[in-house]
Amino acid sequence: MTWLEAAIAKLIELRGDSAGWGYRPTSDPYVEPTVLCSLALLAAVDEFDRPKMLKLAQRSADWLATIQQRDGAVGPSEALPVPSWPTPYALLLWTICDELASRSDYADQRRAAAEYLLKFRGRPISRGNVIAHDGTIPGWPWAPECHPWVEPTVVAILALAKAGHGDSQRLVDGRRLLRDRALPSGGWNYGNTVVLDIELRPQPGPTGWALLGLVGDDPASRPVWLGLEYLKRTMPIRAALSLGLSILAMSAWNQRPAAANAWLGAVAPDSFKRSDVAFQLGFLVLAAGADKALELLGLRAKGGKG
Repeated sequence: MTWLEAAIAKLIELRGDSAGWGYRPTSDPYVEPTVLCSLALLAAVDEFDRPKMLKLAQRSADWLATIQQRDGAVGPSEALPVPSWPTPYALLLWTICDELASRSDYADQRRAAAEYLLKFRGRPISRGNVIAHDGTIPGWPWAPECHPWVEPTVVAILALAKAGHGDSQRLVDGRRLLRDRALPSGGWNYGNTVVLDIELRPQPGPTGWALLGLVGDDPASRPVWLGLEYLKRTMPIRAALSLGLSILAMSAWNQRPAAANAWLGAVAPDSFKRSDVAFQLGFLVLAAGADKALELLGLRAKGGKG
């Protein structure tokens, strides 16, 4: 059995009869790992097994519908209705399930979630003498009345674009925010650039997210080019989440390293031993099936390579 086959089997085992996955094997389902693992399984299996995985994804989508709030928002879990940062994850799964099944089972949920996200924005802050980035550009925060950050902004961009809102000014502003938050020397941190005249260090995970959010930009543009160069310099890394995101992002820009599959296989054994095994394996499996994953996310034309 290959590491990928073992990872797929482990994810199915960890789910069991639950509606999804938690951050730990014994926890109740949470939105983020449930959507991540659902997409990973849909991306990694062949056409014969994909209908089985779609049924699992649809069961999770049904569960997400039961925890959606009246305003369209979705919290981290059934027991945690707030904050609303997982809303774009739910929107992604509903949209993908409807697309793959050629139905509109989750049309009402998708509409409410999209309307919520289009209205939801972070609190602007002035540049002042502390931060160097433009804190007035609208984006998406982790929680209401907070400053917008890279990861929630990217996931909102991906979900809204997939749901048919790609021309929205909110997405134009979100991508402008990502360009503004690129570090001067390349890559992205979690959302700051220079604080008190000190440039922060880039991180592979946020850099991977940002590059996914900027797919469609000129690959020679400074933020994209320097971001990709930073990832090339840092590869390979041992952290499954960061490695998976980095490889997925580089694949989106047609710069997937030749050794990517070997790197994923090398970190997989440690991921099986972690308490957050499903979350870790989800990122590795998603990166292993990058072509299909990017297609599901709307970042690659069906059957295409760019």
